[in-house]
Amino acid sequence: MLIAIRESRLKKLSKNCLTKHCLFIMHIPDLLTACRLLFPSNNDVSINFLKNLEPTSLKAAYRKKALETHPDRSIALGITETEMEKRFKDISSAYELLLPVACGEYSLLFNVNVQKKQERKTYNKKKSPRRRNTKDDHYYTWHMPHKELLIGQYLYYSSIISWKTLSKAIAWQKKQRPLFGQIARKWDILSVLDISRILLEREVMEKFGDCAIRKGYITRLQQMAIIGKQRRLQRPIGDFFIAKRILSKEQLDDFTRQNNLRNTRLKCKH
Repeated sequence: MLIAIRESRLKKLSKNCLTKHCLFIMHIPDLLTACRLLFPSNNDVSINFLKNLEPTSLKAAYRKKALETHPDRSIALGITETEMEKRFKDISSAYELLLPVACGEYSLLFNVNVQKKQERKTYNKKKSPRRRNTKDDHYYTWHMPHKELLIGQYLYYSSIISWKTLSKAIAWQKKQRPLFGQIARKWDILSVLDISRILLEREVMEKFGDCAIRKGYITRLQQMAIIGKQRRLQRPIGDFFIAKRILSKEQLDDFTRQNNLRNTRLKCKH
């Protein structure tokens, strides 16, 4: 049984669907097998399951399985890296196969007798979430970069968090730092009057410390010392994920250990 109907019946479909989107011809058993790879065994995987598949649930299932089968976990699970790579590729292939179904990118026809009006309505309903997700946010779905990573980067490249979430976390962390001028004032490097003058003389988009150096208020060495103090006083980026309930403390600790282990292995190779 094919999802797409035979070529002799294509003329009965809406011309808009045929001109804007190619037909996705795939045997239903292949799609059901992909579903069983990604979703828990307690799900009743059927044609109705495929019809109701949503991008959000598909992406959530993929992120969970991708984390479970990532090659970096081979040592912790006692499985060879080659076997883990095979599992990871199978999960990625299943996701790529099901994504057009969930997003409505193709004109999928599970019933050859579906009316044109119903088909157009289903297509438009599935297409909208995908367009919004593509515009506003995205999850990383390629291979992990072969370099040492910070914990926020590791979570993003592991598809645990999205690009928007990572950006918000970085912005939140920067806001937790004490101001440059506050530290300089506490260390008696700048006076209140000096800080006021720097703020007035600072150019558009120019950093406070850079302006202070340009105007001769501080030295480069003093700037480096203040920036170092800022970073030491800022809160860990992981606190953001816990505060926003994106991760629990236990999950964050687990991911941190995985990332530290990965970074250690990369150092040893070099």
